[in-house]
Amino acid sequence: MLVNTLLSDWLAVRAQTTPHALALVTPEGRWTYAQIYQQTEQLVAKWQASGVRQGDIVAIKPQATLQSFLAIWSVLRLEAVLLLLNTRLTAHEQEAQLQAVHCQWVAEGSDLARVSSSQERIDTALHPFVILFTSGTSGVAKPVLLTKENFFASALASAYHLGALPSDRWLCVLPLYHVGGLSILFRCCLYGSAVQLLPRFDAQQVNTYLAENATTLVSLVPTMLYRMLALQPNPEIFASLRLILLGGAAPDAALIQQARDMHLPIATTYGLTEACSQVATALPDTVTRKGGTAGHALPFYQIAIVDENGEQLPYGREGEIIVKSPSIMVGYLYHAEATHRVLRDGWLYTGDIGYLDQDNDLWVLQRRSDLIISGGENIYPAEIEAVLKTHPLVRDACVVGIPDEEWGQRPVGMVAASSPHLTKDALLAFCAEKLARYKLPRDLMLVEALPLTESGKVARQQVKAMLVDGLQA
Repeated sequence: MLVNTLLSDWLAVRAQTTPHALALVTPEGRWTYAQIYQQTEQLVAKWQASGVRQGDIVAIKPQATLQSFLAIWSVLRLEAVLLLLNTRLTAHEQEAQLQAVHCQWVAEGSDLARVSSSQERIDTALHPFVILFTSGTSGVAKPVLLTKENFFASALASAYHLGALPSDRWLCVLPLYHVGGLSILFRCCLYGSAVQLLPRFDAQQVNTYLAENATTLVSLVPTMLYRMLALQPNPEIFASLRLILLGGAAPDAALIQQARDMHLPIATTYGLTEACSQVATALPDTVTRKGGTAGHALPFYQIAIVDENGEQLPYGREGEIIVKSPSIMVGYLYHAEATHRVLRDGWLYTGDIGYLDQDNDLWVLQRRSDLIISGGENIYPAEIEAVLKTHPLVRDACVVGIPDEEWGQRPVGMVAASSPHLTKDALLAFCAEKLARYKLPRDLMLVEALPLTESGKVARQQVKAMLVDGLQA
């Protein structure tokens, strides 16, 4: 029985194997795996006494703190199902998510509150482990059910591709309610390395932290790296890093070039919640040779490009990206129709558009849900955004399709200008020199800054709503 418990309990195994290895570093202090294990023992006993049972869903609103770290591991050590709530949601939105999955418990610090007497349980034969809601930027957020096997497979594939060293210190500034942030916690435990947590992303604070701490890995989205480099830091602050994992959105060419000029070890990644984080990663040498690619599929993963009929396309032909791997989700919880739409014959149909080159490197062009179809023509917002960003007075840009009675949709854009002297007419004329006429944005809104999500991505749905309201006013 003890052996079975250890095999199912990653933290127990790690605490037994390397008890004195550093597990966690926060502004509050430092803790070894033995210390983390001992503190979770107390929380596990307390929550068992409260009535938490195997298969119960326990929700946490995670912060980058010791208490959240302990709560996450305690839920999993109870063999309950962990639901991570977006801390930026309103109370009403969080309540809707709790009800959507029939959640029984909510943890607040070390305290636990029963929020539902529902007896409905997820089938334990599915090995339920974690529930994460998709970002919802492409529609209604859906609960993704991920298993322990999913996270183990993801960690294994990442270790094969990136390497895993006991001396690694992985700085996490991504939210823990996103799969990219949560995966860091699990991977470090499996690898025997340490997680470094900062309470929130602040470019200057992160730069200072890197200068003062022996960080070897950091996961960022492009906006984060852009803001860090905009402060013109001394390149020496990045000296201890062996990889800067850059994902969540496609970085523009200028950012990649700036990073290469500073000799930063950039590894561009492509992943999604439904695949338990990473799917493909381009290591620094590949980024140097062919910046913009997401690189090879991870070991034990397959990537293919298919047309609208599901037929595989040859190298260089763009189509939908589909993925097969042991890290693919069980499905969207209580959303059978949506699950059947994206999981077919063992493949995850991502909805993303891209192609594979002759080296089997993946190039991601656009989210299918963001595709604009105007007058029967397909328009990729990323292409227009890339042109807008080349203007010297443009900091950032987002292009979306809004309904049009005649054309079906028309492309419009929001631009963060770096100067009050930039005009809409001048920018449209600039685009006209670089884009086919049907691709030109029909209108633009100039703002000081684009709205962003907690993870630093452009909040496309909020941009769309602002453009619809602003351009109709």
